[in-house]
Amino acid sequence: MFHITLARGGVTGFGTLMESSGAAVSMTQQAMQSLGAHYGFVPLFFVVSVAVPLIEETIFRGVFLRAAAGPLGVGLAVLLQAVVFAALHEVPAVMPIICSLALLAAWLTVRSGGLIAPMVLHGTNNLIVISVLSTIAAKLNGAPH
Repeated sequence: MFHITLARGGVTGFGTLMESSGAAVSMTQQAMQSLGAHYGFVPLFFVVSVAVPLIEETIFRGVFLRAAAGPLGVGLAVLLQAVVFAALHEVPAVMPIICSLALLAAWLTVRSGGLIAPMVLHGTNNLIVISVLSTIAAKLNGAPH
């Protein structure tokens, strides 16, 4: 069963779509649901679209990619960081998509020499995902969004 909750003007219940389809719900999805339920959509938007991309891009493309590129070469480092990044996102069904986005983020990092482009890509992706899931959950439950 799908559910959505309107809390403090925010929409929660993003993980319920995955959960209802029989897919595993990750600890990350549970944390996002809790954040949205307790604080609303605006803090959820900030965490998912700004804070998480800033932190993850710094770790994976800023540190991991650059550290691995020395001993492994850029090509293998790009592939390795993408696989590790996808694996740490906990939901096997979306790992190919996340791996593809990580490959693109790494390419942007190598091409630009910085982290702004992959951070914008990551934040935009996350914003689209939470917006789409919120809208779908609201429509399935007949709730206003």
